[in-house]
Amino acid sequence: MHIAIDALLLKNQNAGTGFYTHQLLVALSRLPSAHCFSVFVDARYQKASEFESEKMNVRKVKLRGTAHRILWEQLVLPKELQHIKADVALYPFFIKPVQSYVPSVVIIHDALIKIYPELIEPVRRWYLSAMIERSIRHATRIITVSKYARADIVKHYGVAQERISVVPAAAAPHFETKLSSAEQRAILQSYAVLFERFFLCVGISHRYKNYLELLRAFKAALEREPSLRLVMVGSDGNDATRIQAFIEQNALQEKVFRAKYVASEDLRAFYTAAAALVVTSQYESFCLPIVEAMQSGCPVIVANRAALPETAGSAGLMYRTEEDLSQALLEVWRNDALRASLVKKGYERAKAYSWSDSAKKTLAILEASVRA
Repeated sequence: MHIAIDALLLKNQNAGTGFYTHQLLVALSRLPSAHCFSVFVDARYQKASEFESEKMNVRKVKLRGTAHRILWEQLVLPKELQHIKADVALYPFFIKPVQSYVPSVVIIHDALIKIYPELIEPVRRWYLSAMIERSIRHATRIITVSKYARADIVKHYGVAQERISVVPAAAAPHFETKLSSAEQRAILQSYAVLFERFFLCVGISHRYKNYLELLRAFKAALEREPSLRLVMVGSDGNDATRIQAFIEQNALQEKVFRAKYVASEDLRAFYTAAAALVVTSQYESFCLPIVEAMQSGCPVIVANRAALPETAGSAGLMYRTEEDLSQALLEVWRNDALRASLVKKGYERAKAYSWSDSAKKTLAILEASVRA
């Protein structure tokens, strides 16, 4: 079987769907299989060698920007699929070409565009909305990342649940490698983090991440435990101004540190130094930082909403209200036995997520799509 994969949206600094796609490709390339793959990537992508192999042929496309990529995907890619005689095509970034009639598997990671449309500028939102709707209707099969996301897709797009398979993400292999104290300290210092111990949140500062709830709970806990510290990792989103204003208005500049970008390999140092990862999001279809933290031996405190309970399982310390969160921060900071228990549960829960297992599930879905 010849499997084509549209990976043109891979960037040299991947996050979210890009990270998922890259790690899935690496895992697929390592599976024992008689199938061959053709993977289309932007010629500027520097990490294709990590999945390129004798059976996984990387086809580099010289793109000149977003408009050119869209035109190439819609007009040229269908012809390329015919030329290479692809049996099935995988589209990891929500959208398949209109004029391609090769059996297709589309990965729909979430329904975020339906719930928070303001996150996307109007012209791009119009294009994505139309194309995602069409891709869902015409895909042979759909993959998503959690049961919660599957229910969300059914709700917002009216697709039958039996057409959607769940294939979760997993932590990158480097999270299994332990850092020495010296290595950890050097990495943190390279990002100008001077705290030795802190709570951690990871993700772009959009409003749905709900970081003001974290900051309010942190401030309340700080009044009872002045040694608390917080590190916020993630680029500026549509709530960055309110977040910074809260920090300044409450004189938290010496207690809260914001690191705009941290390489995935370096996140290990943040997780291992953290008293806990705190996840306050109003919406997540799957929360990869939870898995990364658990794999790194970092406890997790998570809101009891969206896909957070599904991702963390019983390994997460759940909270419902802002007051609950404030109390949880204090308990984890002060109680070594509680932290040790959460770490142990986290290691066990992290075993539920494996890129090898996810690749096997994806391959089975691709095979079934050819037979459909």
